[in-house]
Amino acid sequence: MGEAKRKSEALRRSMLGEMDLWTRPASEYELQLATEISNMTVVIVNRPPREDIIRHGMRPQECHQNCISYCQLDPEGKSTLVSGWWIRGDNYVSHSVIEREGQLFCVTPYIWEERQFRFIVDPKITWKDGPNGTVVSKRDGRPLERRVRTDPERTIQQCKDIRDLVIKGMEPFKAWECVMGMSLS
Repeated sequence: MGEAKRKSEALRRSMLGEMDLWTRPASEYELQLATEISNMTVVIVNRPPREDIIRHGMRPQECHQNCISYCQLDPEGKSTLVSGWWIRGDNYVSHSVIEREGQLFCVTPYIWEERQFRFIVDPKITWKDGPNGTVVSKRDGRPLERRVRTDPERTIQQCKDIRDLVIKGMEPFKAWECVMGMSLS
């Protein structure tokens, strides 16, 4: 398999997996949390070029661990982990970024280049040491929700539609654009 075909297949699998994660049943807690988050202040977070982030050992899909590592490796000790919600369309994704000298920036490489994004700092998210060197995140005394939908029924249908198009052979970004009406690039 050629490199381009391998990358295309990896993207396809990633998109299908991501769509599956967004189709879980809604809960009353999720709806309450979405309302609470929507009333919080939105800030802009910057992200350095993807190549720079990867060169420093940061890994995709591991924002919380990347930020923990970044803070531990900061020789001046001026970096702080800040957790909150990355605004993705009408939904929210649990995300962590770095605060240093009053500036917020993201150290997690993303599949497409997005140099700035909207983010909501959530001071209710807490981190504690877990078993075997892991960390555990909580909010409101319960495990942190990774994905929060403002309209679960609509999001579930959109994800099913994207999934169907990808399974039928449409390129993942094109399927996203077709259903969501917005580009990922």
